[in-house]
Amino acid sequence: MNDSKKSLDAHISQARELGVPEEIIKATCEDQVLADEKLESLRQLAKSVIEKRGWIEKEDAARFLDAGYLQGQLHEVIVGVSLKTLSRYIDDITEEA
Repeated sequence: MNDSKKSLDAHISQARELGVPEEIIKATCEDQVLADEKLESLRQLAKSVIEKRGWIEKEDAARFLDAGYLQGQLHEVIVGVSLKTLSRYIDDITEEA
């Protein structure tokens, strides 16, 4: 995961703006298992995409889909992580320039 304090603060702020409950924000920041199994499968998939740099295992995708998500939502998670990664790269070089 990205350990940047600035990045983490931005994600927390955005989550709050979107109405994500504080207990979910706290648990996610502390890498704790979420009580909601479907939401936990989303957290695990996002974590896997980040840690494996997109090279997730078929089992990762199957767990996500078995939790009730659709194939398109799997793609959305991967695209979302990809966009955040690219924007981070751009932010990093912009700050240095």
